[in-house]
This record gives sequence, structure tokens and C-alpha cells, in this order.
Amino acid sequence: MLAAFNHATGPLRAKDVCEALGHEPLPKNVEGTRAKLKRLDRPLNAPSVVHFGPRVVFTTK
Repeated sequence: MLAAFNHATGPLRAKDVCEALGHEPLPKNVEGTRAKLKRLDRPLNAPSVVHFGPRVVFTTK
């Protein structure tokens, strides 16, 4: 999953990460990826989660 961030030049959405991992961008896959990224953010403190209203954007900072 972190490999998708290594090649990113800007913020990624959960849908972008799904596509980078080769998963279909179906709602169940996007939500699962979003949950994994949120869990990953807590102990490692990277990637950061930025909330924009109903959107959640994951950045490499």
C-alpha cells in the first residue's frame, strides 16, 4: 500500500490507492482501503489524513 505513495506526486484519495493496488474502485473496496489507511495513519503517523467535508484525502506528509 505504501508503494502507491512512493510514486505519488500529490495527495491521493482512497479510490486512487485502490486503483494503484489493482482493485476495482467499487464502494466496498474503496471503503476497505480507506479504513486500512486510517489504521495505518495512527501508529506510523504517515500518511496524514486531511478531511475536507465529506471527502477524505490522504497525503504523504
